[in-house]
Amino acid sequence: MASYYYTPNPMNYTDRNQMGYSDSTEQNYNQRQSAGKPFIYIRNIEKTYFTGDLPYLALKDISLTIDDGKITVILGPSGSGKSTLMNILGGIDYCDNGVINVDSEDISMMNSAQLTNYRMKKVGFVFQFYNLIPNLTVYENVEVAANLTGNPNENKILKRRRNYREIMNALEAVDMWQMKDRFPKELSGGQQQRVSIARAIVKKPRMLLCDEPTGALDVEMSIQVMKVLKRLNAEQRTNVIIITHNPVIAEMAHKVITIKNGMIAEERINENPKSVEMIEW
Repeated sequence: MASYYYTPNPMNYTDRNQMGYSDSTEQNYNQRQSAGKPFIYIRNIEKTYFTGDLPYLALKDISLTIDDGKITVILGPSGSGKSTLMNILGGIDYCDNGVINVDSEDISMMNSAQLTNYRMKKVGFVFQFYNLIPNLTVYENVEVAANLTGNPNENKILKRRRNYREIMNALEAVDMWQMKDRFPKELSGGQQQRVSIARAIVKKPRMLLCDEPTGALDVEMSIQVMKVLKRLNAEQRTNVIIITHNPVIAEMAHKVITIKNGMIAEERINENPKSVEMIEW
C-alpha cells in the first residue's frame, strides 16, 4: 500500500532491486551523466494520495529523461499528474517508489533535511500567482530569497554587498531593475511574474520549475514572461521545466512530455524550437 502525503515508502530505503534498480542501473546513469546527459533520470516512480481510506494513484510507473541545459514542457490537462510530478522533482513531495536522479543526486533517497538543502541550492520555483509579499518592494521580495543562500557566518556587511550585486543581476536578467523600489500593487501581472522569476534565480539554481507561469496573464504579458525564460535558458543554461495545459507553449521547448491519467502518453524531441515571437498565441 502506498504511503500518505509527505511520507516516504520504506521500500525506497530498503529494497531498490525490487523496483528494478540495480548497481548496473546506477553505473549506466553515471556514465550518461559524465557524458553530459541526462540532467534528470526518472525510473518507475509512482505516487498515491488518499482521501480518507480511498486511494488515488496520481502517478503510474513514470520513466523519463531530461537532458542538461534544455527547456522542457510537461503538458497535460488538469488532474493529469503533471503538478504532482513537478512537486516530486522539486523536492516538495516524495514518490512512493521508483528512482529520481537530478544533477547526479538521487533525491528519491533523501530525507526531509536533505530535500530542504536540495531545494535551497538547486531548485527555483515560479508559480501561477506570483506569491510576492505585498508590503515589500521588488528589491526586498528578491532579497528574501537571496538571504537564504551563502554562509550564515559571513560578515553582515560583506553579505549585504554580495546580496546587492546578486539581486540587481537577477532583476537585470528579467528587465525589472529600474522598478526595484516599487511595491507589487504598482506592477502589472507580467511585471509581478518577472519579479517572481528574479526571486527564483537569485540563488542561481540549476533548475527552474514553472507551474503554469502564464496562466494568470494575457497574451502580451505571457510573451514577456516566456521571453525571459527563453533568455535565461540560452544565456545561463538554466534547466527550465514548464508545467502547463497550454500546447502553444510546447512549441518553444526542446522536449515535450505529455501526461494523461498519471502516465506518460508521449515524449517527443522538438528539433527546431520556435522563438517566442514566432509562436501563434
